[in-house]
Amino acid sequence: PGPNVLDQATANPWKCEALGPRTPGKPKTCSAEGEDCRETQCCSTPGTQCFRKNADWASCRAECSPGPNLMEDDWHPWSCEPLGPRTPGAAPWVKDSCARGGEPCAPKGCCAEAGYQCYTQSQWYSKCMPDCEPGHKENAWTPAWECKEVGMRTPSRFEGNGAVEKGVVKKWVVDRCAKVGENCLDSQCCHAVNQQCFTKNQYWANCREGCSTEPDPNDNNATWDCEPRGPRSWGLAIKGYPSLYCF
Repeated sequence: PGPNVLDQATANPWKCEALGPRTPGKPKTCSAEGEDCRETQCCSTPGTQCFRKNADWASCRAECSPGPNLMEDDWHPWSCEPLGPRTPGAAPWVKDSCARGGEPCAPKGCCAEAGYQCYTQSQWYSKCMPDCEPGHKENAWTPAWECKEVGMRTPSRFEGNGAVEKGVVKKWVVDRCAKVGENCLDSQCCHAVNQQCFTKNQYWANCREGCSTEPDPNDNNATWDCEPRGPRSWGLAIKGYPSLYCF
């Protein structure tokens, strides 16, 4: 009972009163991140969707941009065809309506921060935390935590934020992705920070921050198709993310 952080429609609490008999059988087992989801066509992690890479592989991802995945060992491109329904992440209202920081969370029954669960210290105090160990004392003079869970744990991903996952890119990006001025039609990826591969026509594509279909005065007033190919680059962070520069 209480707010359902996966309810995309409303923050109103659920009574969780059972209506009618339970349907016989076992729930469908969905795929975890990193598993092949071609057969199940569903994902166990909230906020993810089963996307096809090719005829031989599909996996659960938060988002998918057709083309190579810069953080994956295999450079071959993804088709990003969605298979089955998306597993909803935390609803957008959670950030504003649920408890945050050291605010008592039991009255609200949910946590605003991703991955947090509401735990009680006693009937008088509760707080959102990543985890809780029964009997733990924050100070010698404070009551021990009973760690009773209140409501649902907020999933690690929020639905509808459109955020692209970024991190350490693989070493093949250095050799395969295009530098500024090179044709990126085949590689569908770029070296420079915040660069996207855009098509001019069926024979040429270039890495740039943005693209306009208006006549380009820097290209003899030629017009561009401006069809994006592959992911937008965040730089060559092959050892750590984000990239750091010394000036």
